[in-house]
Parts: sequence; structure tokens; C-alpha cells
Amino acid sequence: MKCKPNDELRHDWRRSLENRRGLAASTISAKLAALTAFEEFTGFRAFHRLEQDEVVAFKEHLLSHVSRVTGQKLSHSTVVHMLDHCRDFFSWLADTKDGIGLHRETIEWFRASRADRERARAGEPRPVPNLEQARAAFAAMPADTLLQRRDRAIMALLLVSAIRANALASLTIGSIELAKKSIRHDGRYVRTKFSRSYVVFFMPFVPEALVTVETWVNEIKALGLSGADALFPGDTQIQSLEEGRTLPAGAVPCWRGSTQVRAVVRGAFSSIGLHPYAPHVFRHMLTRHMMTLYLTPAEVIALSINLGHKRLETTFAHYGRPDDEQRAHLVAGVARRNENAAPDAFNALIDRLAYKHPKLAAEIIKALAIE
Repeated sequence: MKCKPNDELRHDWRRSLENRRGLAASTISAKLAALTAFEEFTGFRAFHRLEQDEVVAFKEHLLSHVSRVTGQKLSHSTVVHMLDHCRDFFSWLADTKDGIGLHRETIEWFRASRADRERARAGEPRPVPNLEQARAAFAAMPADTLLQRRDRAIMALLLVSAIRANALASLTIGSIELAKKSIRHDGRYVRTKFSRSYVVFFMPFVPEALVTVETWVNEIKALGLSGADALFPGDTQIQSLEEGRTLPAGAVPCWRGSTQVRAVVRGAFSSIGLHPYAPHVFRHMLTRHMMTLYLTPAEVIALSINLGHKRLETTFAHYGRPDDEQRAHLVAGVARRNENAAPDAFNALIDRLAYKHPKLAAEIIKALAIE
């Protein structure tokens, strides 16, 4: 049976997460779901009666729990996040409700073990296509109908911008500035992460994709759509346009979510026999590609800002990190380059030494029998 005081506390916490901490709705939902799972496990005991034994039992329960959705045990990552969410709630409770009898030591028992945290970080490496594979998937997409051209333009925009799927789904025609080859991410209207506002400039690696984006924008403008209309109209609106019907200016809404964008991308890769990649892999793929180009520091900073990152660390650690195959190639390349460069580097060292210490340099050359 549910506990009324618990419901009131949960409501207060939710308000705090929304208004004081400004968290996204998806993050708040995840936190509340974790708290509900703990409450159900304890039989809806009052939160202020928290005990160490039930926290330990809950941790063990999560590690052995089988998901009703997947039919498999919860991943270590999921378990760690759920425990962190519960610890977050009880820490808030202890801080804002005069403790209501809670002990800090008990709350800390929600912390996952170091081993479980390491297992959560390990996971399977994220599969990421290379630029040529993404290019091939794009090239294979048909463009006979308006609907097909829309889907092809979605893939093209990802290739030139690596924009997040949810942001892409919320773009209007006015968000695209063809003259500047850019996308204006206005956090008031575009669903950017943390409602951040910034400008993304198109990347030049797939010229044919840039042409497709320009062609699509001009085509839907010619069909009567204006800057306030969705850049990628829904299927119903596309059908109306194909039938020659004129839609009222500003009456074409953006998608509410990114489901359609994900379906387009997965379908494009699957159609040529590749893994059904999600849109987010474009951010990893284009970053990894640019990291092979021996960029200047200024270019690296420009790339990071283009991805909407505030810190370079985010770009390097989460997007520029090579997978095992790339890393093996890079390590082997370093060895080969050093083998070829070693004689030249050594000779340069001897030359510098001979300038200031000719006798010492002569002795080294004689000892090593360098001709």
C-alpha cells in the first residue's frame, strides 16, 4: 500500500529537480523511476525509516533482477545509475527536511561498489561506421519521391553537421542559413541539449551531401513552405505536398520526437547490409575522421564548438576516442614511423652535438661505427 508522506516527498523532490536544478524531463523520469523501484522493493515503507540492511538487499536485488522488457539481467550501468538516483534523493531529503531521522552513513550505502562501477564503464564498445560506409549508405538511398528526398536530406544533414537527432527533428526551414552554410541552434525553439544556443557550420567531407541539403531546402520553399515550417515535414504533410495541395504558411509542425529520424538512419545503413546505426554515431564518426587530419589547435576548438561542447575534454574523451581496431593501427603506425625516423633523428642529434662538442661527437661516431 502506498505511503502518502512518500508521495508528498516525491512531489517536492520533482519540483526541486525541475526548478532548482533545471534537469531535463528525461533525467527526472529516470530518477523517479529508480526511486519507485526502491519504494516497491521495500513494500512502500516510509522514506524516513531507511535502514542499511534494506539498501544492501536492494543492491543485491538489482544485480540479480531480470528485466521484463529484455528478459535479461539489468546491466551494471543501469544498476549504478539507479543506485545513484536513490542516493541523490535521500541526500536531498536529509538536506532539506532537517534529516527526518536519516543518517548520512546509511545513505552512502547506496553507492555502488568500485568493481560494479568499473564493470558499468567497460561495456561493449559502441559500433561506429567510418566515413566511407556512411557515404555508401547515403548514396544508396532512393530519391524518386518527395518522401524519399526528405529522408535522403535527413541523412545528408547528419553527414555535414553531426547534429543531434532530437535537434534535427525540431528544425524549421528558417534554422538553415544556406549562404553561411550553417544551422542556427536557437535553444528557445530547437530541442538542443540543455537548451543551448549556438551555430553549427557544415563540414566539407561529403560535398554531395551539402548539395542535397541545399536542394531540399530550395525544393520545399518552392512548394510554398516558409521559414516557420518544419524543415522535415511529417508523412501526412509530405503526401499533401506531393498531391499538389498548398499548405498554409507556418502550419507544418516539427516532429515531437526523434523516432522518425532514427528510423530513417537505421534503414539507410541496414539497406546496404550494415549495422542499423543510430543518428548519434555521426558525431563519433565525424570527430574520429577529423582527428586523423592532423588538425591545428584552432581547428580542434572549432570542431568542439561545432558539436555544441563547452569543454574540449568532452570531444576528446567521448567522441574522438578510437576503437580497438583504429588504436591497433595507430600504435603500429607509430612504431613504423619511429623506425624510419630513428636514423634521421639520431643524425640530427649528432650534428647538434658536433657543433658544440666536436670531440665527443667524433668518439660516439667512432664507437658506433657510423659512416
